[in-house]
Amino acid sequence: MTRRPCSTFEQMFKKKVLTKNTLAESVKDNTALDIAAYRKTFEKFDDDGNGEIDVGEFGTMIRSLGLSPTDSEIQILFNKMDTDESGFIEFNEFIHILDHSIMNRTREDTKDILLSSFRKLQPNRLMKVNDLKKVLTQYGSMAMTEDEVEDLIRQVNPSSTLKDEVDYNNLVEKLVEN
Repeated sequence: MTRRPCSTFEQMFKKKVLTKNTLAESVKDNTALDIAAYRKTFEKFDDDGNGEIDVGEFGTMIRSLGLSPTDSEIQILFNKMDTDESGFIEFNEFIHILDHSIMNRTREDTKDILLSSFRKLQPNRLMKVNDLKKVLTQYGSMAMTEDEVEDLIRQVNPSSTLKDEVDYNNLVEKLVEN
């Protein structure tokens, strides 16, 4: 069977929502308040109150996010989200969707904040290693050690002699990927 290429919508949705984490990994750090909020959201989209979201309800949910997928794109995404292949998205599958979406949003926010801060210090993207060391070891609530900074620079720019300049865009990508 030949794999069909993903549509633009599907690619965007995958990037924002889909991962392979298990439910246990998804909910391990959630508080009871988080889970209660997720349950309330789940019930909002479970129109018939049967404890499951069918493909029609899923389509309504996706469209309520301001997205405009085709019916076939909704079916394809629904099938991917329905990990137990029951024909419905149950609450545990729904938690996984929300958790990953929130995690991605947090990473994007962190990335934006870091890039904005670096731009204020150095608008042209390149920062001298010594200046970078000073910023990362002396400022902020989670200052790094000099060894940690050097290790990070080597990961971002393996050919660096630690006397060069580093593109802080690459550095920020590395910092938020974890």
